[in-house]
Amino acid sequence: MDKQELRLAITEDGSSTIYNHSKQEHYHSIHGAVQESIHVFINAGLQHMLKSRQKLSILEIGFGTGLNALLTLDFVLTLNSQADSEVSFKAPSLPSGTNIAEIEYTGVEPLTLDLDLVQKLDYANYLHNNLLEESFMKMHSLASGDSILVNKVFQFRKLITRFQDNNFQGNRFDLVYFDAFSPVVEPNLWTLGVFKSLYEIMTPGGVIVTYCSKGAVRRIMQECGFKTERLPGPPGKHEMLRATR
Repeated sequence: MDKQELRLAITEDGSSTIYNHSKQEHYHSIHGAVQESIHVFINAGLQHMLKSRQKLSILEIGFGTGLNALLTLDFVLTLNSQADSEVSFKAPSLPSGTNIAEIEYTGVEPLTLDLDLVQKLDYANYLHNNLLEESFMKMHSLASGDSILVNKVFQFRKLITRFQDNNFQGNRFDLVYFDAFSPVVEPNLWTLGVFKSLYEIMTPGGVIVTYCSKGAVRRIMQECGFKTERLPGPPGKHEMLRATR
């Protein structure tokens, strides 16, 4: 991608995001990139699923800056009782005995970012945990289809492609982070066909979380068989969606 199409932007919580000039849209909320990701994907998605499952296979549609993957890794380290110096925020209380055995994370993204721009996002420093930086850069450096064991509880795989161009088999994903550009910018991703495909590759009881709360998207999800619920949105947004298979 032309470097002139992308520029760094600072959001209201002090964390960074990227503005895509050609799409005229930011990768994250300008009201706070990190706080939006924690609210939508960590709290409403990851925490919600950890109440009933200790092993999770996560699919992210729109890996983008890698922020959601980084926050998931950080949260996993917290739940597995790593040293305080290795985690950035404390996990809220979960049922007794909750402990993640393994996270398998697949990030799908057709557009890669230059590593110099990735470094400028400075998320590890923002989270007061510079030990996350090496893992963050490794995730961004992977070739399409490659995977790495980031640590004993977090395996990451990256696919540099469109979700529609993949042929995922079987009921394999417990949680989907749907973090693509908005339906106005990327209408081909917010379709009946895409959500039908997601339904088929998710485990029973699996969940999709997304920042988008448009009625048209909710109705598409329902038509595919998902049970949907509107949840309070992050700062700057009234609602978000969670859908259960």
